Amino acid sequence: VYIFDNAAPLTLPELAFADLPALQHLELRTSSIRRLPELVFRNSSDLRQLLLSGNNLTGVPESVFRGLGVLEVLDLSHNRLSGVPERLLAGLAGLRVLNLAGNQLPTLSE
Repeated sequence: VYIFDNAAPLTLPELAFADLPALQHLELRTSSIRRLPELVFRNSSDLRQLLLSGNNLTGVPESVFRGLGVLEVLDLSHNRLSGVPERLLAGLAGLRVLNLAGNQLPTLSE
């Protein structure tokens, strides 16, 4: 599913993709999304790529990605994230690419 470059802010309802259990690629780029409902990706256990770059996310619920164990690519770049919940990535055993560039995250020292 590709939804991107929306002029008006996109509001995602809870369980927005619940009826698409075989969904593997979801692109929600530059859609002025401000928040992710906690259960928005529930029943999306086959999701492998989730692209959320270029939105207005200031935070994400700690459990929003729970159940996405085969997710390989997560792109949260170019949002307004100032922090990442400690357990946000827990259970994402298949994750290979995580992009957080262009956010307001503090720099980590070596």
